[in-house]
Formats: sequence, structure tokens, C-alpha cells
Amino acid sequence: MSFVGGWKEHTPLEIIKKKRAVDKAMYTCKPFFTDELFSTYKKIMDESFSPFGELGKDASIRSDIKTADGDRTIHNKDWNPNGKIASQKKEIKQSKEKHI
Repeated sequence: MSFVGGWKEHTPLEIIKKKRAVDKAMYTCKPFFTDELFSTYKKIMDESFSPFGELGKDASIRSDIKTADGDRTIHNKDWNPNGKIASQKKEIKQSKEKHI
């Protein structure tokens, strides 16, 4: 996966949620799709996501991308595209406000 497009607009958790919705639609409507279409869909999903490893654990985005433009190795609610979690941003803001 790359940094092209609107990836910054969605957290990894949102992407996983969207994947679940697409999976549900694809598997529900599978009888209406050609084998080629469904096979291509599976290939894209297999290359883009790691399957869950244990009961109750979600799939994760297959990515080891970590650059100054963002970090896709983080899969939690505090994710942000600049690699700083929400609590760090809050601390920075509070620090700036003290010095104004």
C-alpha cells in the first residue's frame, strides 16, 4: 500500500471497518459475481490485509510503512497520519498555550 490518495482521511480502524462491510457485501452477493471477479477481490484483500491470528482479533493492514508522512504500522484509536498520537498533540498544544 502506498501514500497516494486520501489515506490520511481514515484511521486504520476505519479501514478495517470498511473492509468488513465490503467483505459482507462480497460474500453475501458471491453467487452473482463471476469467479474471476471474486478471485481478484480475494487476491486484493489477501495482499492488503493480514487475516486475524486468534479468535476475536481483527485483521490488520499489511504495511510496514513508517515515514515522516505517516505511520501505517499503528492500528489503534490514537492513530494520526503524522505519527503523533492524540495525547502527544494535546501535550504540545498545552505547552504552547503556557508560553503565550
